[in-house]
Amino acid sequence: MKTFSIGDLIVDNLGREGICLCPEKRPNRQWLAEQEDARMSQATGPWWNVLPVAGGAVIVPEDLGAFLRRATIDDVFQLMESQQSKHAGQYTLDELFQRLRSERAQARPAIPVERPRLRRGRS
Repeated sequence: MKTFSIGDLIVDNLGREGICLCPEKRPNRQWLAEQEDARMSQATGPWWNVLPVAGGAVIVPEDLGAFLRRATIDDVFQLMESQQSKHAGQYTLDELFQRLRSERAQARPAIPVERPRLRRGRS
């Protein structure tokens, strides 16, 4: 079983596909008791903030979710279109991209790119 990471596309315990945004603390007992899936209270975690591609936001324990693949740009576009609140959607997507950029920078050093030199000529 793969451990989730930021930017993974997963399926939660209710069959919703979503993109992992960031780790989350285990919810309190009252919240867990209110969930329709009784397995939530026995879940050991880790827990994740997940943005379902159909919109909204959920908290998912890793042991009740399933890894599909790394999210693609098409997944992110679908997520952007489905966000209920434009402000919340922009905030969470900005947060996701900041984390993905940071994760990618740590995984791969930047490759320097040389700019072409412009020749000065007579016009």
